[in-house]
Amino acid sequence: MLDVGDLSLSQWNTALEDSGEGASRQCKRVTAISLEVARLSQLPRHLEPLIERVAILHRSKDFGSIALRRLAAEMELVDPQAAICPQPDLAELESILLLLDGKPAPGAAIHCRQVADIVRMCTALDEQLVAQPLDYKPIDTILDELHTFAVFEGFDPDLVNCLRQLRCEGPGLTSNWARLPVQAKIAQTVIRCLGSEDECEISDVEKLAASDPVLAGALIQVANSTIYSPYSRISRLREAISYMGTVTARKVLLAASVRPLFASAGLRRLWTHSLQMALLCSALGKQSGIVGSEEGLLIGLVHDVGSLAVQTLSGATLERYSRLVEKGCPPVYVEQSLFGRDHGEIGSEILSLWSFPARIVEAVRFHHQSERSESPVASMLYLAEFWSGQDEDLPSFVRIRECTVRTGISIESLATAHNRASALNVLGSVA
Repeated sequence: MLDVGDLSLSQWNTALEDSGEGASRQCKRVTAISLEVARLSQLPRHLEPLIERVAILHRSKDFGSIALRRLAAEMELVDPQAAICPQPDLAELESILLLLDGKPAPGAAIHCRQVADIVRMCTALDEQLVAQPLDYKPIDTILDELHTFAVFEGFDPDLVNCLRQLRCEGPGLTSNWARLPVQAKIAQTVIRCLGSEDECEISDVEKLAASDPVLAGALIQVANSTIYSPYSRISRLREAISYMGTVTARKVLLAASVRPLFASAGLRRLWTHSLQMALLCSALGKQSGIVGSEEGLLIGLVHDVGSLAVQTLSGATLERYSRLVEKGCPPVYVEQSLFGRDHGEIGSEILSLWSFPARIVEAVRFHHQSERSESPVASMLYLAEFWSGQDEDLPSFVRIRECTVRTGISIESLATAHNRASALNVLGSVA
């Protein structure tokens, strides 16, 4: 039991975090979804602070009225919106929390019961999405089941229609991503030439780099970077390749061929993450024998191409996506809720259209749903994603355990591979 009678707001938040992921993080997710549902169900906007407070408190059913009043008072003091956003009535808060706990709340207003229904339904949705690693269901199936069991769960079945209205048209095959861009054509050429782990002659790498000014510029840039600090400026491709070595030159060419896809403003963080994943997957692939080091590098570089496609969505859809993420919902969680598929599935469709190798397509497709594939490459990619600490998805120790078994990669191996990914500084020079 969490005793908050003597806790301040900041201490309460800390205690809630310490009580596990099922507390504060779940509250944030339920809050975000509940607010979107409230807007779609046309509840008055002035009730949003009430919905937010209820969603934050709904997991803490042992709050006494004194603790609740103290907490609410502190919320009013620290809430930067307090001056323009009315604070919820404490009696309403208590009534709704009673309703959520299945207890009678005599005299509760209609809007209190509506708020309780919304939070209860969104909590049920969240529980289904959290259970995906153990019992995968498409989002439409989840919504159908919520509608069927709404009466038993204690909320209005018609509210499920609001969850259906949340659904948006995600990045589709009719978008610009369905066409092979110039950048992807260059990447394909590099992949075909460097797809083998066999040694390349300097002349082979030089010929490939000379075929495109972007690739040539990247090699010259890296060779002259502070990583290598040559005595005099290097201006010729053969000299640059000899200076850094063909192994590094191949990696630079792979990174440079993919980098233009991330050229849009605001995508620097995603590119940095892709570089980190590339080096980690390269090291893991070599260490485990699951893939060659350069194939691992390529998988890491393109694994989030679906996230790039999400950023091309129309204004209203992207705004809803961004609101949910900013409120504390992981991107994969939001993508499943809004599009019915995550960026791994979206990215796999793009890579398939671009004629990427089948096992790379499968690995990218299931890198957030590893239990749906027997591919050890998908499991390796999931472990690398977990180790990167980006929190793109809900944490799942079930998936981690299954992936370590399927790949033979231990947590200790992940740490070792991360330390061995020393070429990050070199690839980081690929602007």
